[in-house]
Amino acid sequence: MPLEQKPFTRMRLDEERADDKSRTFTVRLNLEELARLEEAGDFLQQEKLSTVLKQLAHIGYIVLQDQKTRAIIDTLFINERRNKRLGVGQVEPKFTQM
Repeated sequence: MPLEQKPFTRMRLDEERADDKSRTFTVRLNLEELARLEEAGDFLQQEKLSTVLKQLAHIGYIVLQDQKTRAIIDTLFINERRNKRLGVGQVEPKFTQM
């Protein structure tokens, strides 16, 4: 016997929703991603996963906007582009010790 449910009824009008100061969205994580998120929560001393996501987003924003980090990322992309143009696959540096 199927469960009978009441039809969905909207609690707020579109005009009320337009004034919202935040948005809610769903995030699906696989087990590996969830484990990394929980590990980050341990490191950040935060038990709420939503707060861990927010704090990691904030940290990522700061790191990516830093000029030093941008210089590193730019160098990596330049190297990757040059290697691709030259037909170099996976780079395996072979440094000799003196």
